[in-house]
Formats: sequence, structure tokens, C-alpha cells
Amino acid sequence: MKRNFAEKLMGMSESSWERHANPLSVYSRIFSFPFFAFAFWSYHIWGLVPAIIFAFLVSFWIWMNPRVFGIPKTTNNWASKVTFGERIWLRHDRNDLPKWHSRLFINTLLGVSGLGFFGMAYFTYIKDFGMFLFFSSLCFFGKTWYCDRMAWLYEDMKSRKGYSEWLRS
Repeated sequence: MKRNFAEKLMGMSESSWERHANPLSVYSRIFSFPFFAFAFWSYHIWGLVPAIIFAFLVSFWIWMNPRVFGIPKTTNNWASKVTFGERIWLRHDRNDLPKWHSRLFINTLLGVSGLGFFGMAYFTYIKDFGMFLFFSSLCFFGKTWYCDRMAWLYEDMKSRKGYSEWLRS
């Protein structure tokens, strides 16, 4: 299967995908988000340069994360299935996916997450902590719902050639 732009940008190889299927990788990456949000808000605490350094460090962790943890002994869990579904989503012809995994719905979840991210940045800039929290939550929940859809996508696609081999009990 050909590699998607996002997959190339993250530098995901077969080895890094296998390591990313480790639940420690998935959960530590999901829960990196509050640190990223704090990096934004830290601009008002420490100033621009420390906030940029903190945001860079969190971004570097998010990029490194799929490479840090070992290959899991078992992948029969929600977190591993999230990574499998994401691989399918990034590489697969969207027209060949089950209709209930529509491009519109999944892209809407990514859009909600993106809106939350940019709202978080904007409300950091204008110092509105309440709206900053709202948009941070919107970003986080959009991304976690997307993750859940990816696990569901894998469950619906695992009977197809090649995908069931990713599952190890």
C-alpha cells in the first residue's frame, strides 16, 4: 500500500507502526495533549521563548513517541486497534471502506479537533482562559473520538487480506 503524506511527515515505517501499536505509546501520546495545551498557555506565565521551547519539546515527544516503546506482545486491545485503523485510514482507498466510516464524518472529527487547536491558540493570545479551556477540550475530545472511530474501522476491516495479521493475542 502506498504511504500517505501524513504518514511520511511523521516518518512512520513498518517498525514504528509496530511500536506505536504498544498501548503505552497510544495512551502516552493521547495524554501528551494537556502538556501541549499548557505549553500554549505558558506564554502568559514564562513568556514567548520558554513557551516555544516547551511546545517544541512536546511536539518532539509526539513525533518520537511511536519509536520509543517496544513492539507489544499482544495487540488485541483498543489502543493497538486505534493504530491499525489509522494505518487503514491513511493508506486505503476511501471508496472501499464501509459506508458508516464515511470520509465526511471522519474528516469532520479531524476538523473539530483542528478547530479546537486553533481556538486554543487564539484564546491563548487574547488571554481568555475559559474559552482556552473550552477549545482545548474540543480539540482533545475530537481527537479521542477520532481514535475510537479508528478502532472501530479496524474491527470492520480486519477480515480483509493482510489486516488480521496485525492482531496478536
